[in-house]
Amino acid sequence: MEDDDFIESGDTVRLKIGGPLMTVLAVNRDGCCCMWFSDRGSFEHGTFEHEVLDLVKRAVRLVS
Repeated sequence: MEDDDFIESGDTVRLKIGGPLMTVLAVNRDGCCCMWFSDRGSFEHGTFEHEVLDLVKRAVRLVS
């Protein structure tokens, strides 16, 4: 992760090895608690070390 890619609660992340998009629920020094939905639609959650996650940057569209 680059220096400007700080993960915060509410961010969307993905494991560096791939997998589903996950929403960050909480961040602490031990890792990031994330939630996601499996391919079967079941709710899943887990805690991952910061180093194994990539921040998913999303484009923001402004509506006038």
